[in-house]
Amino acid sequence: MKRYVRLGAYLLTGVLMMHLTACRTHPEREPGQSGAGSAAVHGIRYTDHTLDDAFLEMWENENGLNNDACITQGIVVSPYFELTVCGEPVPVYMARTARGPHSFAYVEVLDWAGGGLDVEIVTDRKRKNPVVLPESAGVSAAIDGNRVTADIMAFGSYTFTFDKEGSDDGSSLPLTLMVKPPEAVGDTAGAVHTFEPGEYPGEALKFTEPGAVYYFKAGTYTIDSIDILADNVTVYFEPGVLLIAKPLTLREDGTPAAENIFSAQAKNGVSIIGHAALDLSFREAAAGTGVIFSFTSMTNMVFSGLTVLNSCNWTCCFTGCESVEIRDLLLLGYRTFSDGVMLADCADVRVDGCFVRTGDDAMEVKSGSAGTVRTKNVVFENNAVWTDKGIAYGAVYESAFDQSDVVWRNNSVGYALADWSRHLGCVTVSMEGRDPTVRDHHLYFQDIEIYRSHCPVITVMMHNGGYIHDIYFQSIHAKEVVLNRAVFGSCIDLIIGNDDGGPLTDFVLRDLYFDDITYNGVRLAPDNADREIRGNFPDGFAFDRDTLHINTREGSGR
Repeated sequence: MKRYVRLGAYLLTGVLMMHLTACRTHPEREPGQSGAGSAAVHGIRYTDHTLDDAFLEMWENENGLNNDACITQGIVVSPYFELTVCGEPVPVYMARTARGPHSFAYVEVLDWAGGGLDVEIVTDRKRKNPVVLPESAGVSAAIDGNRVTADIMAFGSYTFTFDKEGSDDGSSLPLTLMVKPPEAVGDTAGAVHTFEPGEYPGEALKFTEPGAVYYFKAGTYTIDSIDILADNVTVYFEPGVLLIAKPLTLREDGTPAAENIFSAQAKNGVSIIGHAALDLSFREAAAGTGVIFSFTSMTNMVFSGLTVLNSCNWTCCFTGCESVEIRDLLLLGYRTFSDGVMLADCADVRVDGCFVRTGDDAMEVKSGSAGTVRTKNVVFENNAVWTDKGIAYGAVYESAFDQSDVVWRNNSVGYALADWSRHLGCVTVSMEGRDPTVRDHHLYFQDIEIYRSHCPVITVMMHNGGYIHDIYFQSIHAKEVVLNRAVFGSCIDLIIGNDDGGPLTDFVLRDLYFDDITYNGVRLAPDNADREIRGNFPDGFAFDRDTLHINTREGSGR
């Protein structure tokens, strides 16, 4: 007889920590300032781990060149903020980044009930000039001493920044609040395997039963890895699961036996869901370390809700996958190669509602596999990224096969702080040039908000050959761009990098569309395009500037 089990995160006794049902308004607010309504929410508790003063000083130092594992846990209680939602406390944590600590909290909204969230933040010291990013979300914050208040009326990620004034860019000690719906397993006819907090080395977390649910109860787990070896498997984490990835099992040479932390290959119908946190601080960024989430040739997959801290390699890596939904991830890290969401030769994929701050590129498509899937029908939407070292959004470098029909839409860049190489940009198309006949074409960057950038708004670059055409940049608005002119030519850079000295006929660059592009108060137009769009080309390369289409609105309906 089949077992039907209803597993809803919002129905489980004991799971709803800090359950808030009566969202109060602030009576002291000025007339016309509506407080939030009666949303039912709960904040998620991961750990009580704190830092002593010596470790806190280490965390406050910049970690830009640090690729080592931490010597302490990488998710700790933030000493900088206390947070209440609807008058009840919500835990605030922090992780290291390349520019210092980044605090965060995760809140599930169970029922908006016609209202919103009344948010109050108490800072450890007096702050000023609060700005909530992305600004397009329309959330304003009021500040009185060290007390900050705001109303939030919709799901999303909301990053509170402070102290922007003069030479201070406001990027220090931010707080990101993730406001998301609960994750629920729903109905299942398969077996349910339940896990309690503890240590799980080696083969303990290999999931081999088709159609089963592998259910992790709230608490702390120390693991080598999780491997999914069957179709239609659901891995569900209760709110408050903390996974600490440690090399519990070693090879004879002393290297970790587990390369990837999560992996699955050629499986159908897999779901990995739930608001767990994964701490990778104890994994070295060394040879033999695989990508963190390694999914290859997967179909009909859902990957949602996780928080990942201090990744030591490519974080969420999908290769040759089709029909995948990725949503509501919170990724914070500082180590090089810790790319956020990377899609290599994937089709029919949607990446929605994530916040990513990494030590490398944030959200990208690539082509480097030998499989049969080609990049097509991919959408990145409603995401927010900060970039300390890499690129925010784009088709990035590896380009073994054609890539087309990718849309980056309604996304934002908070701070793009990298300025070390000319290939960087907030939105970027960059080709490796392994095969000059390979094309990147019909890529769409639409409705992108950039708060502050130290690299170009748009960069198009070919390394040693390639064929780029029909790229659409539409409604991209950068509030403040501060360029290192020793590295970058302009806010819009077109670059041919013929480093291998091959024939210039290996490069084709044509039909780039720029519609409604603004930065530093400048609006790109036909009469200033020669000045604003900078071409950096080798001698002898003939570029026809008539292939630049300014404010034509062609392709605007995509």
